[in-house]
Amino acid sequence: RGDIQPFVALAEGLANILGWKVTICSEMRYKDKIKKAAKPVTSGRIQFRPSGGDTSKKIESTVSKMAMNSKSDTMQALMLSRSEVEFFGCEPAVFYWAKTMRPDVMIYGFTVASVAMVCSEALSIPAIGFILQPTVLHSVEYDPVVRLNHSKTSV
Repeated sequence: RGDIQPFVALAEGLANILGWKVTICSEMRYKDKIKKAAKPVTSGRIQFRPSGGDTSKKIESTVSKMAMNSKSDTMQALMLSRSEVEFFGCEPAVFYWAKTMRPDVMIYGFTVASVAMVCSEALSIPAIGFILQPTVLHSVEYDPVVRLNHSKTSV
């Protein structure tokens, strides 16, 4: 729920306020939730397309739960790298829908950044990350949020 809800809210805003036709490409588990959100849209449209996979099933195992509860930086890095592998399986479906539907822009979440970049590059469709995590890995070396220095063009 936590991964899909912000995208559903964004889709509702883009459809209702800007009149956009928004397609959410996600796992079948979320189809009903997305279709339910699409019903009250007064302008634009929200539709669902399947990406394949079942993330919830994978993360419900005992080993997965232990890994997610670990405070080890090594375990967190391993989980991050593994998530890249786990989500790359949806690339053929995302590529197919992007090629077929030719959206003006692809908006992607943290877990499918590499998939979106591959599709964006191959199909010449702009991609925008909708990343809600303030930092990926905890680190004492970096602040979770870096303030922009408006007097310079770099951070």
